[in-house]
Amino acid sequence: MTDMFHLKAIEIIADSLHGAVQNTPAGWEGMALGIVHSMVHSLGAVDNTLHEVGNANLPRGIMKYNAPKPVKGKRVLPGL
Repeated sequence: MTDMFHLKAIEIIADSLHGAVQNTPAGWEGMALGIVHSMVHSLGAVDNTLHEVGNANLPRGIMKYNAPKPVKGKRVLPGL
C-alpha cells in the first residue's frame, strides 16, 4: 500500500518539476532562500543564534555584500 503512495508522489513531483524550472527567476529566488536558510543553521550552531532571527537578518547583509557597485547619484538598493 505504501509503495502505491510513494509512486504517486514521485509521479506528482516529476510532473511538477518541468513547470517549476521553466520560471527561472522563481528558481533563483528559491536557491537564494536555500542558501540563507543553510547559513542560518550554521550560524545557530556556532553562535547560538535563533533560527527566526537569522532568517530575518541575514538576507539584508547578503544583499548588501552582493549588490553591484554604486553609481554616483543613483541608489542601487533603496533602503539598504
